[in-house]
Amino acid sequence: MVMEDTVSSDTESLAYFAVCHCAATTGAGGASPDLTPGQRRARVERCLENCISQVLRRHETVFTGMMNRLEINRSVNFRLGFNHIADELFREPVSWSKIVTLFAFGARLGRHCKENQQDQLVEEIAANLAAFANERISPFVREQGGWVRFESLCVIQNQTTRCFRKLCVKCSPRKKITRL
Repeated sequence: MVMEDTVSSDTESLAYFAVCHCAATTGAGGASPDLTPGQRRARVERCLENCISQVLRRHETVFTGMMNRLEINRSVNFRLGFNHIADELFREPVSWSKIVTLFAFGARLGRHCKENQQDQLVEEIAANLAAFANERISPFVREQGGWVRFESLCVIQNQTTRCFRKLCVKCSPRKKITRL
């Protein structure tokens, strides 16, 4: 099935984008100028980048506290630790807001490693996010019509995305905004 292959490859690509690219740009305020808005993937990446930036700004204290509590070094089993946190987040049904939060966590973890001269771990973080996302998130994305559906839910005005709140409202199974 073409959609399945596209969703899986897009999910993996977006996981690497979140950890490797958004980790370097979050906090810079806005989408990267090198993205071409006319291309589907670029539009999804720009939306995801803006959503990740917004989540990280709104919840900076929470994410910073998580980074401070994690003992991140080569001896840590990232897959086990990452999957434990991701499993907690996805205990309830999958939603776009949870997907954004997971990708934001991956981006913040990648940024933490870069800030602490542990760049060699960024690739492993991206691989773990991609593997988890393909297993647990891709079926939901496929049901929704692909990542282009995510992009269509984002409202970008003056390079500011208000997607997090909108995604919580539109895609939450219970139609309520939940606090992270």
